[in-house]
Amino acid sequence: MKKGIDIGKKQILGEQEKRRKEAEEKPTDYVQQLSDYGKQINKIIRAEKERLLGKRSEVQALELVLNSCRELDSTIKSL
Repeated sequence: MKKGIDIGKKQILGEQEKRRKEAEEKPTDYVQQLSDYGKQINKIIRAEKERLLGKRSEVQALELVLNSCRELDSTIKSL
């Protein structure tokens, strides 16, 4: 009878240890997932920021061309 109780205790302790390990791993996995999502979001934000900065540079270049065309137009009209 005592032998059966010892075996049952070992099984229960083994299951508890297994659950404890799973519980420890799951939060780590969850935190890792959140960290990965954060990194992906930061990459997207950086890419979008660079794209917008590129667009702003394009707009500034187009504004320079437009201003040059206006100056040229006014010069031609004055001739």
